[in-house]
Amino acid sequence: MAVTITATKYFTGTGPIKFSEIRDTFGDLPGSNVRLSDYKRNSTADIDWNEDNTISPRVPDATENAELSDTDSDIQLQDYRNTITQYDVEQSGNEEERVYTDGNTTDWNNNLSKNINKNYGVTGTIYANETSKYALTFEEGNYNNLYINVSGNIYGEGGAVGGESGGGALYLNNKYDGDKVRLSITTNGKVWAGGGGGVSGNDGNDGTDLSCREAKNWTAQNKYGQYSLCNKPDSATLTASVSQATGDTVCTNPKLTCQAGSVNVSGNQALNNNIPDRVIKSTVNWNQATDYGGVARDLCRGSRGYGNETNVRSGNLHSPIKRQYASGNTWANVYCCTPSWNMSCSGEQSNTVAKGTGGNAGNGGVGKGFTNRNTSIHSAPHVGNAGNAGNTNSCNWANMRGSSVGNAGNDGNRGGDWGQAAASGGSAGIAIRKNKVIINNANPNNVKGSINNI
Repeated sequence: MAVTITATKYFTGTGPIKFSEIRDTFGDLPGSNVRLSDYKRNSTADIDWNEDNTISPRVPDATENAELSDTDSDIQLQDYRNTITQYDVEQSGNEEERVYTDGNTTDWNNNLSKNINKNYGVTGTIYANETSKYALTFEEGNYNNLYINVSGNIYGEGGAVGGESGGGALYLNNKYDGDKVRLSITTNGKVWAGGGGGVSGNDGNDGTDLSCREAKNWTAQNKYGQYSLCNKPDSATLTASVSQATGDTVCTNPKLTCQAGSVNVSGNQALNNNIPDRVIKSTVNWNQATDYGGVARDLCRGSRGYGNETNVRSGNLHSPIKRQYASGNTWANVYCCTPSWNMSCSGEQSNTVAKGTGGNAGNGGVGKGFTNRNTSIHSAPHVGNAGNAGNTNSCNWANMRGSSVGNAGNDGNRGGDWGQAAASGGSAGIAIRKNKVIINNANPNNVKGSINNI
């Protein structure tokens, strides 16, 4: 950062001071004779030297001119030594977050509130790298006869990812009612606020839960201890009444034994502790039945009037009985008069596989600002990141396959360009926030961002 101060001092040294030199330095009053009272210090605040060349007294109020009296009495020529007519400050190079008060002495020698003409030229770059601060600030105060000319750059900072608003460029709060600050911006000058930061996209939606089936095998045992194995394996009940006359058949139904726990089979009729959890009852069947001892021969005889294997009057117990015997007449003449059967069962177990989760959203982009001023708005970090793909969960059982796929996350939203809000996210920074300021030559090219009043 470099600041050049120009405040030309007159009547330096020890040589004589002439009235004509005083007149030539501070300006002649047309049509009047030179009077020393016209060249005392003018301490009146509300004076515009550029608009009225007849103002009297002619010597502006300034810290450097304080030795010169502002009354008609006690005016001495030596008090004109080192007096000034104008005070100029020129900024050059790069400078971070310049702040002035109306009592600034470092650059302005406490002249900002006095009526001497003051010019502030921005020829370099003044920037903010924090969105909470303006690049150039003139804090609340009385700014009298101040002219600001921007031919360089005043940059705000871009908003951060997540929807932060862009930072401001110029803040000027003039409280002096007697004058307005004049701000001029050249064609090539820049007063640019930061763009708003983009927000992240949306996470992808989850897929649906999968209901998968897995083949299971187990054993069940008949407990209905006096009847033989049914040769009508599709009968609806395990405990029909014993009456040959009505055609009811009382027997051990192998399928219902394997389905123990259903509404058709009570717990004291079948021992089925091995059935896996979540077996779908409609898929349960039996594969074969193997006896484990005991014969109820008389229960099979039709001569007793209530037997359930009327075509089988003698023979050896046939074991194992396989399910395929039930088709046609292959089972009808098989001797199976025993209540003691172990059933080999099979069925499908329902397994819920977790749904595929959606992909994570992409992060948003940062707004355009000083830090990334040389990076295209169409490149990182201004563009948002791509969303992640969704996750896939699958059924991997042989008899059922399928997949649940989560949707991909949305891309993050781009940050806003200079002085612009993000498409979705933070608002644009303020280019010029002002009070009692007149702006000249502002256009969309040299001012980016809003101009608003305090």
